[in-house]
Amino acid sequence: MNREIKFRAKAYSDDWVYGNLIHSKRFEGYSNEWRIHDCETGLESDVIPETVGQFTGLYSENADYIREPNKETYFGDIIRFCNTEGREFIKELSWNDKLCCIMVGNLPYKTLYESGYIQPSKLLFEIIGNIHDDPELLKTTDMETTKKECKTKILHTCPVCFGRGFVPNGFYSSIGTDRWLSTSIIPEECRSCNGTGIIFTEIY
Repeated sequence: MNREIKFRAKAYSDDWVYGNLIHSKRFEGYSNEWRIHDCETGLESDVIPETVGQFTGLYSENADYIREPNKETYFGDIIRFCNTEGREFIKELSWNDKLCCIMVGNLPYKTLYESGYIQPSKLLFEIIGNIHDDPELLKTTDMETTKKECKTKILHTCPVCFGRGFVPNGFYSSIGTDRWLSTSIIPEECRSCNGTGIIFTEIY
């Protein structure tokens, strides 16, 4: 995903500031070690390093229930969205270094919309807070948001392909053997999740 590189962080004045992130090693351990430079005003603000979040490249999409459409999102934001069954979720947007992708809760963002689990091929969501100002929002569990449902589907990252939807060529033919032979570099579709990268479990 190509996206503009910019950051957000909370200044020591308790205000949120946006712009380029500056790290000065010569001030390591001091309050001005991390700063945000506002490109429009030219002002620099000392910021709390734990609150730094990069722009995700995603915007909240237009939908009837969204109060602030087309708003920029940053890692650390908390979003609310509904799946194809109308079930509501509250999750954090984060970055996974191992998978090199944006995560919605514990699942890759790309996996959610490509699998068709999120409608209607785009993630329609509302930004309702962030993990620094509103950590209590994440205390609402999936079970608490669906108390009226008799049966609930819970999503998990596929443990076989780790959410990628594919496995190396020859993966299945090598099961039960001590060798892995393949003449092709084209990956195979994961049979456990049928290429979606996610699996479901049902609770009653």
